Amino acid sequence: HLDKSAQKSLTSLSLQLADVARVLGSDDLAGYVKQLPAMRSALGSFLTASHAADGGPLHDFSSGTADPADLATARLQFAVISTAVADLARTNDVVHQQGLHVFECPMAPGIGNGRWLQRDGTIKNPFYGSQMPDCGEELDVGADAAKAHTDS
Repeated sequence: HLDKSAQKSLTSLSLQLADVARVLGSDDLAGYVKQLPAMRSALGSFLTASHAADGGPLHDFSSGTADPADLATARLQFAVISTAVADLARTNDVVHQQGLHVFECPMAPGIGNGRWLQRDGTIKNPFYGSQMPDCGEELDVGADAAKAHTDS
């Protein structure tokens, strides 16, 4: 399990990636490039705090991410980072604590099953944007609903 510092940096990274998913869902390459410095910073902080780069799926990004030449490259890069962070956010309770939504697309570029985080529950696929905005499904809906029901 993550210590407090790593948990905090995972939360920041998760929220940052939810914002990045939103701009990719809008086919906004310029918006993605504009968000890259903040994404790199949040990713670097998390990797330092957690040692998650040690052989994990985020290992390839421990030295940073390149500026993508086009939307397809941006989405390929994002799919790997987003899926790894969405999984970490789910297993470390960040999703529940921050009220985030996790979606999965069976056709994410380069990896097949890809996951992403959103701040709201209306699906907007960042891997395909306007081509297939609602491709995918929300994960954990039943579990969250059941938990919310037992909390009341």
